[in-house]
Amino acid sequence: MREETPEDLHKLAAEIVNKYASTHSLQELEEQVDDNKDDVFAQAVLWNRDILNYILLDSAIKTGDIGCIQDLLPQLLFRFVGGRNSKYAIEVLELIQGLYREWSDDLR
Repeated sequence: MREETPEDLHKLAAEIVNKYASTHSLQELEEQVDDNKDDVFAQAVLWNRDILNYILLDSAIKTGDIGCIQDLLPQLLFRFVGGRNSKYAIEVLELIQGLYREWSDDLR
């Protein structure tokens, strides 16, 4: 891998994420015939997808990357709604409402 160009490494990383940590890959696995389904692999892809978002959020919080945190808010909202964490979902929804609809630029 040391001889690879940065472009090749980026392409390889994108392929790995697309195959082993993406919603698209999960959808393809779901569409497979029951005989060919690999539930363990599907669970691993789901875990990889979710943990990458967690790592990204953790890093954004530690470095103070507000733009990245804002980009992750809709995903957090869907996760909290899907996990029946209604109090967290309401907090994130109110934050999104304030950021994009109610608050002035100075307050944001």
